Amino acid sequence: MEVNSGHDSSFWYDAWCPLSRFYDILGSRGSIDLGIASHSSVAHALATHRRRRHRLEILNRIEDELDSLRKRAFQTGKDLSL
Repeated sequence: MEVNSGHDSSFWYDAWCPLSRFYDILGSRGSIDLGIASHSSVAHALATHRRRRHRLEILNRIEDELDSLRKRAFQTGKDLSL
């Protein structure tokens, strides 16, 4: 997915960052570990999630991806499926 507004992209089930789909990496436990609901969009996760430090490196890399997306200027258009 190419994220523009983030409202049309699933945080867990769409491949919107280079790490792959987060559900494939972390499974159903990932939403508990990150504190982001399994039905969240990318926009919702960005608006509500506060960064945490984790013991697992992959969780810290996902936090880094969220931070880099926050720093990027958002567009208002629909997200694009690539």
